[in-house]
Amino acid sequence: MKKIKYLFESMRFAGDNLNKVLDAFTFREFKKNEFVGEEGKVSKHIGFVESGMFQTNRRFQNQ
Repeated sequence: MKKIKYLFESMRFAGDNLNKVLDAFTFREFKKNEFVGEEGKVSKHIGFVESGMFQTNRRFQNQ
């Protein structure tokens, strides 16, 4: 969470505004090869990678 706090502080968030933004975040750890989203579904969430790598794949259909 320190990196997220630093990110928003660099965008000039401070005091109550910073706290409101940080309170909206929930820390979640994913294991290797664990899926974050599901194919065909729209996510209501955003994420930040604090360490490691995040890989995304997109399947294209012939037009």
